[in-house]
Amino acid sequence: AWEVSVELMRSPQLNVRFFGANTLHQKIKGDYEELPAEARDNLLAAIFGFMQLPEVCSQPQILTKITLGAVALSLHFTKEDGKFEKAVLGSSTFLSLPLPAALEFMLLLPQEFESTSFTTKRKDEAMAKFSAMLPHVVSLLQQPLSSSTDDASRAKCLSALAGWCTFGMSLTNLRQTPLHDLIVGFLQSPHLCKPACEVFECAVSIECYPAEPDESIL
Repeated sequence: AWEVSVELMRSPQLNVRFFGANTLHQKIKGDYEELPAEARDNLLAAIFGFMQLPEVCSQPQILTKITLGAVALSLHFTKEDGKFEKAVLGSSTFLSLPLPAALEFMLLLPQEFESTSFTTKRKDEAMAKFSAMLPHVVSLLQQPLSSSTDDASRAKCLSALAGWCTFGMSLTNLRQTPLHDLIVGFLQSPHLCKPACEVFECAVSIECYPAEPDESIL
């Protein structure tokens, strides 16, 4: 079923490609342990490869489904020492994803993390790994937030940033980034005020209720 799902995602027919992406996502979520260990890195690399394709990035529903598979696999990888760092942060394919695909990943990962059941130890370990991605997230979001004229795209960036704040982006940290002044400016926008406020709310909550000293993620 793993190989079939990947092959379906290569189909020129959009409905078949969507079915393959959805099937793969469900298999990763429910049957991850059945996937041979030696095939897991290759599967994530293949998914990142699909996320590079213009015909995927131009189809929001398919992009979301494929990205959910990448996120689910990435969450599983946090169970093993060094695996997430190597397969995601060490992947040139991931680091060079087109903006729509990269933004989709950044938006969905915090959401899926929040809805996934973890032991306290595993949750802390995963958060530590994700906190290491914060500089990359800030760098990625800076360009569309500063240059895009599309409010929907900028709102999506702000929602993604709010989610990543939960991994250790306090208000003090945020003030030290180029994003802070941009987000302050968005408070005057009727379309961007709400997502901008959500970023500050999340950053303030991290400032006021930081992790315990032995659980610090920054």
